[in-house]
Amino acid sequence: MGVSSDGNERRRFGDHGRLAKSKNEGVHFPSSLLRIFIGILFRSYIRLPIGYIGGIFMSSIAKWIHEVPGLKNRDRLLSVLHTLGVATREQLEVVTGWSSNKVKNLLKEIRDQFPIPEYHRQQKQLLEQAKKSNSLTEIEVQQLEMKVTRDIAKIEKGRNSWVTILQPEGQRGGSFYTLGKNGIVLAKEIRREYVENTSKLKPKTQTTHFYGVNEILCRLRKLNIVENDWLSAGEVMQDLHYYWNQDHKGKGIPYRPDCLLQLDEDKYYGEFDTGSESNGRLRNRFKNCLTLYRDIDDPKWERLPKEIIWVCTNTKRKERIEQIAKEVLQDFMKKNRGNIRIPTVYCFVEGDDTRFLLGELEAVPFWG
Repeated sequence: MGVSSDGNERRRFGDHGRLAKSKNEGVHFPSSLLRIFIGILFRSYIRLPIGYIGGIFMSSIAKWIHEVPGLKNRDRLLSVLHTLGVATREQLEVVTGWSSNKVKNLLKEIRDQFPIPEYHRQQKQLLEQAKKSNSLTEIEVQQLEMKVTRDIAKIEKGRNSWVTILQPEGQRGGSFYTLGKNGIVLAKEIRREYVENTSKLKPKTQTTHFYGVNEILCRLRKLNIVENDWLSAGEVMQDLHYYWNQDHKGKGIPYRPDCLLQLDEDKYYGEFDTGSESNGRLRNRFKNCLTLYRDIDDPKWERLPKEIIWVCTNTKRKERIEQIAKEVLQDFMKKNRGNIRIPTVYCFVEGDDTRFLLGELEAVPFWG
């Protein structure tokens, strides 16, 4: 447990992955070790799917792989990718539990919903033969090359409308995958969600952000830690809309978390910071977070996670985030007298969040 400034032991909501005390003997043990052992034992010998241990329901993302009947593997992968937003192939392998070849072939199967026309294959063969045999003039070869190139661009555009492959330079993870417009429509139909006239594509410039958010989940999965639930930003907002609009209809929700993670009974909002946001935007995010917890009405606020985990890429950024958050809280408290609900919020350099959840790292929150 963390220690507050007055030297008293700071209690946190829940005890998943924290030091749990035996009522009989006063012995401390990390509860996560038992969960890891059970997870390995059950999946190795009893072959239960990820997300189901001792009668625990599967998480919202795991159910698409193991629980929903009658779906093709292609459709299961579509649903998972829709939840993750943008993901690497390795992340898809970790979340689905499938082999690299299986994920690779299923991605190709989805993209093949836009087939390569036969005439395009014929023209490519004709071009290859012409270059070898000199059966066409130089101008004719150039014209055929231009036509083949234009066709390739059209075909790639059609295939990207199902699954788009992104290859940003200098970013971790290699190639990224995200659903195109047709892929989003099909995924929403599979999930029985409302299909808008214009499906919103995930921003191609935010691959680093999506990668960081997904890694919060993937680091746990790689250690055989089974989440009870995982919600993407969009799914979190659906829940918040339900609670918020009952009393604040027409007023926008002030705070949008990146994800929700549930381990045992403990729920956490998750935030991943790439380091690109200015100090002003950080201040607004922290202010909006406090506004949500202040304004949401009883007893609905009881259903919100009482803890939030921020994850960033380096120690310097962590210190900056904590400094700004404390300044925002101080200003907020001056303007809002009385009993204000303040969530317990921690900030970690990526990887330390996993150690914290496993009970291997003690941490003091910057709020709460």
